[in-house]
Amino acid sequence: MPPHALLFNALSAFVARAICPDPGNVSPMQTTIQLDETLLDQATKLAQAKGCDLSHFIEETLRDKIAPKPHVARQPLFYLTTVGGQGVRPGVDLNNSTALLALMEQGA
Repeated sequence: MPPHALLFNALSAFVARAICPDPGNVSPMQTTIQLDETLLDQATKLAQAKGCDLSHFIEETLRDKIAPKPHVARQPLFYLTTVGGQGVRPGVDLNNSTALLALMEQGA
């Protein structure tokens, strides 16, 4: 087996749980996958940082990736209504929020 091959049971157990409604009937199975050495090193370090073993980390990562994403309704477009005019009043600096607030409070 190449050094970057990984033997783990998480993938098979996850697939079995997804298919079988009763997790009591599922027994973990071992599966061999091949991973890039750099990816395996990164996954191992992340699993250690999270305080879990590599199989659990891969299983959780697969679960997050495969899980259905909630449908997000697209927001309707909106349009700003513009009116004719000469721009901002003299003395109004839209980049100065303090001065702008003071002018609005004065009713200018």
